[in-house]
Amino acid sequence: MNVHSYISIMARREDRKKKITRQRQEQILEAGLYVFSRHGFDGATIPDIAREAGVAVGTIYNYYSNKRELFVAAIARFIIEPFAAVIRQTPRAVDASFISTIIENRLNVGLDNISHFLPLLGEIQRDPELRQRYTRQVMQPIMAMMEKHYASRIEEGVFRDVNLPIIVRAIGGMVIGFMLLYGIEGEESPIRGIDRKKLANELTRLILHGLINENADEKD
Repeated sequence: MNVHSYISIMARREDRKKKITRQRQEQILEAGLYVFSRHGFDGATIPDIAREAGVAVGTIYNYYSNKRELFVAAIARFIIEPFAAVIRQTPRAVDASFISTIIENRLNVGLDNISHFLPLLGEIQRDPELRQRYTRQVMQPIMAMMEKHYASRIEEGVFRDVNLPIIVRAIGGMVIGFMLLYGIEGEESPIRGIDRKKLANELTRLILHGLINENADEKD
């Protein structure tokens, strides 16, 4: 076997190893999300999550040192990764399209997983350490991504100069509140059955243009 063949074989083995590692982490995070949302943080155990994931308990500790770390990692995968993927895919999209895509993504993630989302929010609010970890590892990265995008558009003159921390939290709060109402109203919600893209477009128009009808005739 020559040197090039040996290097190629070792590279393929390393790729397979990385793929298996990613798949195992996905199994653990998906199982964690399910078990935490079903039993709560205190009620969930690492053995429960290991059984759901189909892995040994020790395998989980190879990736996460404790239950809190796993809890936040599961939420981060649920919230941050789809959001970051949209940012990467549409970095220079027209602003209405960009905002609508972001909102549609958040609605899809949140509304399709509302049974997980609501219990997890309750756990975060109840536990000060979880709340601190969630803020630092989930919310702050998302806010930073949004602020960076809006800042670039302000520099280009597309958006007016605004207080970015206020704006990104107002938009995030609107989407989260929208999902909470959806979950609370249940089957009686008037937005059930409405196409998600239409919902996202309507919220985008509200953000960009408000409620004022600019085409209406001015009255004395």
